[in-house]
Amino acid sequence: MIAAEKKRLQAADLSMRESVSFNGRSDTVRMQRRSSDSATLEYLFKSFIDADITKPSLNGQYSSNEIVNNITGDSTFIYLAKGKQSRPKEIMLEVDSSGNFRSVKVVSSIKNLIYEYNQSLFYERNKVVRIYITQKVLFMNPSEMNVLVQFQ
Repeated sequence: MIAAEKKRLQAADLSMRESVSFNGRSDTVRMQRRSSDSATLEYLFKSFIDADITKPSLNGQYSSNEIVNNITGDSTFIYLAKGKQSRPKEIMLEVDSSGNFRSVKVVSSIKNLIYEYNQSLFYERNKVVRIYITQKVLFMNPSEMNVLVQFQ
């Protein structure tokens, strides 16, 4: 589904505005990027593609629920990790009545005695990609990164 969305965005050739914040310091990319740039889209959607829970090794590792809006016909699919699987821990996919997805949210986390990592990915069709990551390593300062790309 994400691969098809990347192709659709490439064909749409939308303007992209990127803002990045790292540990409170932010910057906005002023040069124009276009969604027709396949390398940029590959970078943006790599984490979404890596969150593919249809891999054979993850078979049976997720519970799924569907919530249907009876008025609009839209559906929300929620996939939650059953056990220790934490990458991804949760996927929420909103699909319109035509079967096109409107948004996807992916949450991943890793936590042990030395290291803690949290990643939240969000894509809203034709509007925005948001990648938010926090990381804590024992005896080091925590870090936080937020990447926001708006399609126009």
